[in-house]
Amino acid sequence: MRDTRGDVMLTFRVNDARLDMDQGNNRSEMNSLLSQLQRIENDPDAALKSFYIYSTSSPEGNYEKNVTLSQRRMQSALDLIMDNLSPTTRRYMEVKSDASVEPWETLVKMLRADSLNTEADAVAEIIARYPGQMDMQSVRVRKLPFYSSLIPEKYLPRMRKVSYEFLTSQYRYLTDDEIAEVYKTDPKSLSRFEFFRLYRYVAKTPAEKEEYLKKALETHPNFIVAATDLSAMKLERGEADYDLLAAYLKPGNKTKKIPDESRLNHIAACLASHHYLEADSLASLLPDTPKFHKAKVYTDVFNGRYEEAMQEVAAESPINEVVILLALKANDQAWRKASKLGGSAEEEYLKAVAANRVDEYMAAVSHLENALRLKPELKEIAKIDGDLIDLMEEREEEEEQI
Repeated sequence: MRDTRGDVMLTFRVNDARLDMDQGNNRSEMNSLLSQLQRIENDPDAALKSFYIYSTSSPEGNYEKNVTLSQRRMQSALDLIMDNLSPTTRRYMEVKSDASVEPWETLVKMLRADSLNTEADAVAEIIARYPGQMDMQSVRVRKLPFYSSLIPEKYLPRMRKVSYEFLTSQYRYLTDDEIAEVYKTDPKSLSRFEFFRLYRYVAKTPAEKEEYLKKALETHPNFIVAATDLSAMKLERGEADYDLLAAYLKPGNKTKKIPDESRLNHIAACLASHHYLEADSLASLLPDTPKFHKAKVYTDVFNGRYEEAMQEVAAESPINEVVILLALKANDQAWRKASKLGGSAEEEYLKAVAANRVDEYMAAVSHLENALRLKPELKEIAKIDGDLIDLMEEREEEEEQI
């Protein structure tokens, strides 16, 4: 929104409200104003919202007649301006004209500004003697000895003014810097697109990006793109958030278009939070393209379709290969492969499972101890792991005896 103000020097004949374009500088003054308005009118990215023209008259003469004449003059000027604008602009633009009479107090201020304090005191005395009586004030001021030689030529013309004001809407996207400034004071006024630019291009750190994403979802709860991007951030740091996208993907949700990327991120969150059937259902909706292929493969694995996914999952890493072989009950092969794994807590844990499957009791105990030493929280998993329950029970019995 842009507010523009200015003055135009319009001349009217005595006691005449009609605006004569051939009098004085009326034509050039009006053409200058009209060119401003038409320039905005012809700009496809701008619109005139309102136009207001008003005048102030000098206070000599009858007050009521001055007010009425000024109002008619302003309406005459306004009619001419509106005739030069398109019907569409006029239809959607608020228009107004007004007029007033400058009080004699203004003359007092002007005289004092010019250090004519004696003359100013004389006018001020009349105003004080006849408060609120404009006509009587005018009669008395005109009888002052200095009035004729000083006031009509030097001061009254300065009290006559025609001014205008119009408001324009400029339609454009905010710059990134402008969006950042708006966020500081009124984040809820930002659109989805502006939040998108904020977290994609303005954020300098992951923490700042996450702050913008959360505020975007707080302001626009159905902003699935922001929810998808926040989900991706959390997945990347190993913090799968099942609830973040679940509501968008439930049957009956009003979100018209669900991006495949949203389904992909939610599949990963489902697998991490053991919602395997839901992940399977979502995977069936993804297109058969390389971008989504791996999600389909891992969804197959978590839903027990091991043989279909064996080769691809096994090729991902030696750990995956051992996991798939264990799932397929290929225990001897799993143990041979597990024996070649490294020494991380997870790898030691898999070695313990594989060893116990083939009755390599001592190896299973050793690898389990290594896994729990490296990562004590694996103990809670081992307690309910059907492949290691027996070893854990024996371990607890030994600990009790000690």
